Amino acid sequence: ALFAITTGLIGDLFMVASRQQVSTRARVRLQSDLQLVIETIARELREGTIDYGELQADELAMRDADGRAVRFRRSTTACTPACVEIGRGTNGSISWAPLTGTAVNVRSFAFRVAPAADPYAWDSARGVYGADAQPRVTVALDAVSTIGRAGDRPDAHVQTTIVSRVYRR
Repeated sequence: ALFAITTGLIGDLFMVASRQQVSTRARVRLQSDLQLVIETIARELREGTIDYGELQADELAMRDADGRAVRFRRSTTACTPACVEIGRGTNGSISWAPLTGTAVNVRSFAFRVAPAADPYAWDSARGVYGADAQPRVTVALDAVSTIGRAGDRPDAHVQTTIVSRVYRR
C-alpha cells in the first residue's frame, strides 16, 4: 500500500512538473513573438515615416527610409491562428508575410497615430502645417499561446509608444 501511494505521488509530481514546463515554454515563445512584432514596428517607424495618406483603421501604413511602403495588420485569413503580418512593396504592390508564428493567436492588434493630421502637409489656405508635433504611434497587441491545454495557455498584452526620428520640414 505504501509503495502504491508513493508511486502515485511521484507520478502526480511528474505530471505537474511536465505541465509547468510546457506552460513556461509557451510563455517564452509568446513573449518572444510579441517582442519581435513590437521591435520590427519600432525599427520601421524610427527609420521611416507614417504614411498618413494610406492609414486605415486596421492597417498601420508607413514609408521606409527609401520611400517604399511598409504595412502592418492583423490577419485571420492568411494565417491560422490569427497573426500580425508585415507588408512591403512599391508602386501599389504589397507582399505580405506573417511576423508571428503558429504558436501565437493574435486576438487584437490596435494602434493610434498622433498627431491625427499629417505634420508634413502644408495647409496653404491657413498658412500652417497640418500639426506641430513629432509623429508617434502607440501599438497594443493582445495574444494567447496555442501551446498546451486550453485552460493553461498563457496570454499577454503589450503596449508601447514609438516616436519617428524623421521630422522633415
